Amino acid sequence: MTHTSIAACLGEDFLAQALHREYRHVPGTLDVAGLMTWDDLNNILAAHRLEPPRMRLFRDGETLLVGGYTTPVATRRHTVWHRLHPAELHARLTEGASLALDSVDELHPPLARLCEAIERDLRTRVQAPRGAGGRRGRVDALRRREHVRVRPGS
Repeated sequence: MTHTSIAACLGEDFLAQALHREYRHVPGTLDVAGLMTWDDLNNILAAHRLEPPRMRLFRDGETLLVGGYTTPVATRRHTVWHRLHPAELHARLTEGASLALDSVDELHPPLARLCEAIERDLRTRVQAPRGAGGRRGRVDALRRREHVRVRPGS
């Protein structure tokens, strides 16, 4: 990806006039199909402690309470973290909640490479959020080892 290709996709005035001054949404600018699959998201949810504000659920513009889809766990050092509870996560998403996962590029190498390429071209920090809509996405909760599976469809 080059400065020319980014400028061509985002508009000739983007680098000089818009960067750091305004938000611009240009559908189809980058082909990201297959960059992150539902299985990739499942693996991230299963392998990482993702607590608010990094991972959270929303419904009707409101953040859902973390206790509605996690279980508090105390460590030996008496700190508390929130273990994802697959059945409750599934229930919230089925009810129409949306999942937001910030900085997913730090957890998924293909997204990290894309963000790094854009950062090199634009010379600015890029962060990749990931969202999964409740009715647009279905979560199959498997009880073994607190494993969570998210798949498109309902």
